[in-house]
Amino acid sequence: VLRVVNRLEVARGVPTILVPPLAFDFPGTEIEPLSKRYLQSFGHVGSLSFIIVMLTMVAGVAASPVLLARSGTTPGVYEARKSLGWAVLVAGIVVLTLSAAAVFLRFLFVDQLVGTVADHLPAWFATLRELGAASVDSKASLVALADIGFQRDAALFALPIAAGLPQALVYLALAGAVAAGLAAISAAITTLGAILSEDVLLGLADVGADDRARVGTARLATAGIALVVAWMAVAVPADPLQVFLWAAALSASVGFPALVLSVLWKRANGWGVLVGMASGFGSAAFFILLCETGALDLPSALAGFVGMPVAFAVTMVASLLTPAPARHVLELVRDMRVPGGETLYDREVRIERLKNIRRP
Repeated sequence: VLRVVNRLEVARGVPTILVPPLAFDFPGTEIEPLSKRYLQSFGHVGSLSFIIVMLTMVAGVAASPVLLARSGTTPGVYEARKSLGWAVLVAGIVVLTLSAAAVFLRFLFVDQLVGTVADHLPAWFATLRELGAASVDSKASLVALADIGFQRDAALFALPIAAGLPQALVYLALAGAVAAGLAAISAAITTLGAILSEDVLLGLADVGADDRARVGTARLATAGIALVVAWMAVAVPADPLQVFLWAAALSASVGFPALVLSVLWKRANGWGVLVGMASGFGSAAFFILLCETGALDLPSALAGFVGMPVAFAVTMVASLLTPAPARHVLELVRDMRVPGGETLYDREVRIERLKNIRRP
């Protein structure tokens, strides 16, 4: 199908667009024209920006707190690795399916719309125009690809409409998108609630291993975060794709240096990681602010390229200026690499319970 699309675009004069290496002109939420060839690698995103953003997304996902829940609910290290492997497999299938859907939709656009008389467009395109997902603005007798506008987020449910599939498949695609969004946001809210209750509230209060206090605090924290997220989704207008890119950049700047250095560098300590995380977040957030206000003529999605080196450098310097980790901390790091061992959280809870049982 890609070969057919390429031949059709060349035959019908679809242009090739050249952009600077640091360009990052992703389509927004509004309807935008289809202006470049599909197989052109760097038509809206520059080659250097593509590499930086891809590495940032990889680092951001690897350091995402959402993965903590998947690792913490398994009985051992081996099971945690297997669970994560299955998750990567399912996510890979989803990503490949989405890209395939875009290829098939592009083929239908080029094959059935480009070169057609503007007054005789297919019925499925009229349906997309009524839904506000597509448009055509042709002053010539024949429609060119640049005359066709399309909404970025409508590709998934537009394909079954354009292919003439039953309407039930359209609803199925929409239901799948809603389910994926709810699953992602629920995992993030649950993880943030657990971090807020376990590491912040209970950590400051020094409650210990009381299960009732832990569960109650986690429920309150999760409910509070859910309310804040719901308010932000309604009150703060934003492009979901742009927000995701910012989140990946912030996650990579905050968590990835701490993740790498805490496992691979024995000299890293808590103070160094804490200062490094704060500096990584601050530098990445400041870079985003400068780009969005126009003070810096660069795409804000490149914030991870600034935040990660800063976090790495500050973590190493701060760790060297503060006392080295204690012996039991190094033993914890060593135990992380034992495939058959129990998770560290489960072990700490078990030891704490044994201490409470032995107390008179």
